[in-house]
Amino acid sequence: MGTKLKDLIFFFVDFFTFYLALILALILRHLVNFNLEILKLHFFPFFIVFVFWFFFFYIFDLYNFKKISFLSEYSKNYLTALFISLLFTILLFYFLPLFQIAPKTLLLLFILIFVPLNLEARSYLLKKIGEKVEKNIALIGEARDIDEIENYLLTHQSLGFKKVLRFRRLSEVYEDEENVDYLVVANDILRDEEFSKSLLDKVLKGKVVLSSLVFIENFLNKINLEGLNEEWFLNNVFNKDEAYEFFKRIIDVLIAGLALIISLPLWPIIILGIKISSPGPIFFKDSRVGKNEKTFILYKFRTMHVAEYKNPKKEKVFGVKEDDPRIFFWGKILRRLHLDELPQALNVLKGDLSLVGPRPDSKPYYDFLKNKIPLYSLRTLIKPGITGWAQINEKTGDSIEEAKERLEYDFYYLKNRNLILDIIIILRTLKIVLTVWGK
Repeated sequence: MGTKLKDLIFFFVDFFTFYLALILALILRHLVNFNLEILKLHFFPFFIVFVFWFFFFYIFDLYNFKKISFLSEYSKNYLTALFISLLFTILLFYFLPLFQIAPKTLLLLFILIFVPLNLEARSYLLKKIGEKVEKNIALIGEARDIDEIENYLLTHQSLGFKKVLRFRRLSEVYEDEENVDYLVVANDILRDEEFSKSLLDKVLKGKVVLSSLVFIENFLNKINLEGLNEEWFLNNVFNKDEAYEFFKRIIDVLIAGLALIISLPLWPIIILGIKISSPGPIFFKDSRVGKNEKTFILYKFRTMHVAEYKNPKKEKVFGVKEDDPRIFFWGKILRRLHLDELPQALNVLKGDLSLVGPRPDSKPYYDFLKNKIPLYSLRTLIKPGITGWAQINEKTGDSIEEAKERLEYDFYYLKNRNLILDIIIILRTLKIVLTVWGK
């Protein structure tokens, strides 16, 4: 059973237990007076509630079977999503009275029924579909990408592979052929024409054969830099229609404008805190590299004492660390809550930034990395973003090696970008922000 189908099953389980809990709560609340009219009265308001619950369950990875299998992380995410969902439910019913009902006892009964019912249903489902490991997978080669794939499979057993076998060459597979269902082959080995032909025999015998590059893209959700060339970009990057760019821009303007309006009451407090904490300007203005290597001025609330910029050529690690002495106390709070990022909404409205895209580098860092990493400049083929695929995967590029890995995630976004992926990135970014605020 594929992970996408498993994710969908969890959604239907939540929907079923949600409305079952509602019906049971209504029966307990009204007893002999319960009837269909009462159910109809509550059905739509609670459907709106369910939409919000689904939204928060989704951004906290409760419909991501790969993450659900890690019980410690799952428990934390479940409780956090449940708490935030309850807050929004209370907000809907009591502070934004949009409906004819204002359930108090009913809401309490609903929670007391839903939580154990939903947890039990999810636990049962996890045992039933989580233990059905079905296939064996063989990794062929000694390249670094095969090492990375092996480590990924060993730490993600919920994918359904019973055994992970490792071979140096294809001839070794023949000795254990009956126990192999999937083959992942290092890309450098595939360059051997005779070897590639021999793999066709495996395909004809019903084996699934993937190159390491394809596996890394489909499972690790990034593009391996090995073997990339200009032709790859011509085939994979310049094929997005104008409709996508048009709707992406509309979403950018709407969300950035809304963020500015909602956050404006905070600006006087933020500005006052900066002025009290440190002499100097309110805003930090930095030259960043945008689309097609054009520079623009990026705006942030200043969180550091005024100092000279560090030279990246003298630094093994880039960026600003949490313990940097230049960060004043109020600045640490702003950074922790991501409030220093608010002025970037102005960059979005101006068209310098999108909400989603590769994170723009400072000009000195960009020039340095461009000379160190092949094809690095091609990340500027599209407009940069406030958040991106690399950022939600916790790849910040704080060193040359990390910058290479960040680039792999940037290239994945370049190839696969669409409105659905953009929305997923925005939702997961919101999850990160809400988690920090919750702490």
